[in-house]
This record gives sequence, C-alpha cells and structure tokens, in this order.
Amino acid sequence: MDDQDNAAPSKRSKKACTECRQQKARCDAYLNPDRPCTRCVKMKAQCIISDPFRREHKRQRLSELEQETDELRKRLRSSQSVLSQSSPIAMLTAAAELGVHSTGNEVGLHLTPQSQSPPASYAETSVPSLSLGPPLPRVESTPRERASNPTVSRTLSGVEVTGEEIDEIFQLYTPNLR
Repeated sequence: MDDQDNAAPSKRSKKACTECRQQKARCDAYLNPDRPCTRCVKMKAQCIISDPFRREHKRQRLSELEQETDELRKRLRSSQSVLSQSSPIAMLTAAAELGVHSTGNEVGLHLTPQSQSPPASYAETSVPSLSLGPPLPRVESTPRERASNPTVSRTLSGVEVTGEEIDEIFQLYTPNLR
C-alpha cells in the first residue's frame, strides 16, 4: 500500500457546494473558499458549502407534492359542493369565515370563535358562531302586513344581506321553532 492511500481517507477536505452535490457535478469550490465555484458562477447560483447537506431525491419529492396537491383539490371540491348546496345562512357564515370578524354591529349580533377544534376544511379557518341576545317577543303577522312592510336590507359584519335573503332565511328558520 502507498502512503497516499493511507492519507487520503483521513484528509477529506474537498467538499463540494450544495448545488454541485445536488447535481452530482464536479466542484472546484475547495480551491478558493472565498469565491463561488465556477459552476455556480456560470449557473448564477448561490455557492454554499454545507456539511449536513443531503441530496434531495426529486422523484420522491415530486410524488409527495403531487399527493398533497390531489388532497388539497379533493378538499376544495368537497367544500365547494357543500357551499353550492348550502342555504343563504351557510353562505353568510362562509363569508364571515373569510375574515370578517366583528365585536358588534347595528343588529346586536356578535361573532366569536368556536371553542371546539376547527374542521380540517375550508381553508383551515376557525368557524365563528353567532352569540344572540335575549329572544325577541313573538310577533304574528299576516301575509298582507308582510307585503306592505318589506324587510329592509341589513349589513352584518360588512356583509350586506338583502331583504329578500333575510325573508328566505327567516322562512328556513321558522319551521324549526314550532
């Protein structure tokens, strides 16, 4: 055995930069540590020598990203189908979820985050719940009275709700009261 064979394993100073390691390319960064290697200069890449660097396996990473993309698309489709089938009140709740948080407004409704853990859908946001004041006294009205006094449009936490939408929500809600 030569003296060079014994000396080579103990003296491993020829470290390649991360870009050259990733591409399994020859690197000359060890010749002048203060300057980038010729490959990084030519590729206009940042020349960094990092001991803990490990090559990233592109196929594995690509398959992980494809899997994540498919999962996100499924979640998006399911949330869109839920929204398309939902009632106007669900649409208002969805609008509130998109970032319209308020401590109060002209109708006396307050939005507060729910105490339970948020669902793993719809952009991973917490779902606000409406804290209502004491119940109002029940007022019976005839269809003729309702026609002469149309419901006025309201704004709830920056979301405008037309009188027709309010009437529709009311019609959905009242059968559950009896």
